[in-house]
Amino acid sequence: MHLSGKYLYGYALAVTIPMLDRTTRLALFTLYQSALALGIALLPVALLARRAGVTLPVRRLVERTEQAYKARAAN
Repeated sequence: MHLSGKYLYGYALAVTIPMLDRTTRLALFTLYQSALALGIALLPVALLARRAGVTLPVRRLVERTEQAYKARAAN
């Protein structure tokens, strides 16, 4: 890894860090939206599973991805 001044691999750090931040936020937002879609898609299965006494952890998945996205978006 070559570091000279404010450049990393020939790119200015001022440009790459915000770009990585945007990419991370976009990835977390996509993950959060996918978790919501999965929760909606699995709703009939979750209702049947609950009747059988089994609880699917979809709510935890949605809540955790939401928290991660909001924490990253606040920065």
